[in-house]
Amino acid sequence: MSLRPAGPGPSITQVSGTVDVGFFGANANGSVTINGANNQIRRLVATSSGAGSVSIRTTTDLAIGQPVTASQALSLASGGRIYQDSAGYVVANTLNLRAGTGISLPHVRA
Repeated sequence: MSLRPAGPGPSITQVSGTVDVGFFGANANGSVTINGANNQIRRLVATSSGAGSVSIRTTTDLAIGQPVTASQALSLASGGRIYQDSAGYVVANTLNLRAGTGISLPHVRA
């Protein structure tokens, strides 16, 4: 699943329901907020916010498979683990991670 707003400026926000996908990506000029309590997002691909934050919540393991960037904060919450594969990387002013079974980001440089 890939989401992009129509027109400049808008954000992408999950208002209700559950997102259940293998691959998820979203690009917005504002913020990206996908925080449903029962979301099942397994892999992040090409996700970015031009002038805001990115916040993703899932009950499953979450792989970072492509660039995930936020001009402000990047917040990821997983009921399982958060991990990064060889093609994934993160760019953000602030990085907030919460995982139920561990975090592995071997390609992040402090």
